[in-house]
Amino acid sequence: LPSIEPMIFFDFAPRVADRFDWIITCTSKLYQQAEVLFDTEDSKNVLINAEVGIEAAIATNLALVLSVKETFDNVPAEGREKDDLIVTTALKVSL
Repeated sequence: LPSIEPMIFFDFAPRVADRFDWIITCTSKLYQQAEVLFDTEDSKNVLINAEVGIEAAIATNLALVLSVKETFDNVPAEGREKDDLIVTTALKVSL
């Protein structure tokens, strides 16, 4: 039988990120978050995630949320686009 040597992979991606919350009133807030992930083996490969959203209470335990999220991959997988934009609306329930 052929000998099988174990293969060990180390995935290391430096990350820079931020998050900002602004409480506009006692019933509404604006938030923003972003992160950049770097590939240590290929300096041209960068992944960026960014999101901005607003949340407003419409009842004591119910809030409406609207957010926009952008994902950018400088070196996407074959057949994929470099960026993806997602617009989301949601009802948030606080229990």
